Amino acid sequence: MSSGNKAEDVKAQLPMLRNIAGAATPPEPTVAGTRKTSGTSGEVYEVQQDYAYPDRVVHAYTTLVKEGGVWKVQAFNINAQMKAVSAEPSV
Repeated sequence: MSSGNKAEDVKAQLPMLRNIAGAATPPEPTVAGTRKTSGTSGEVYEVQQDYAYPDRVVHAYTTLVKEGGVWKVQAFNINAQMKAVSAEPSV
């Protein structure tokens, strides 16, 4: 994690993120987008990865900053979107 994060705050958030993503081994992610910016405050790299589960798609957004030549996680966000359940025709 980047120096802008407090370790205790990060640890407190991890169980909630695990509940959203699920405890099972995730499927292979698809990279949905990336962006790298450079400015007076340094370099920032953002990536969105989507994980397609049978019942939902989990969107993971990660923001990294370059500190001392090393990329470190500055922010991480997870959103889950439930898939529509298709109704089977009744017989």
